[in-house]
Amino acid sequence: MARLRAVRAQKCAHPAPHVTTVNGQVFVSLDWSDHQTGGNLRCRLCQRPTLLVDCAGRPCHKTCAENETARDLQAAGDRYTANAAHTLS
Repeated sequence: MARLRAVRAQKCAHPAPHVTTVNGQVFVSLDWSDHQTGGNLRCRLCQRPTLLVDCAGRPCHKTCAENETARDLQAAGDRYTANAAHTLS
């Protein structure tokens, strides 16, 4: 079993994510060009090995983080739409 190594949280100063919507589906592109790598740890989302860590220092693939952000934005948009429809009725 691989020995876990502590990874410090990073001070992320990268640009805001690039968000695109196509046919109602949200796509997110993150700039992780300045992110450090951790050890060979398990991604917090898919549990497969990764060398990357997110801004909080948790192991995570870039694509997993992009998909999670897109899901969160889609859910927030859906809640906003549902609340707006309810308010206007």
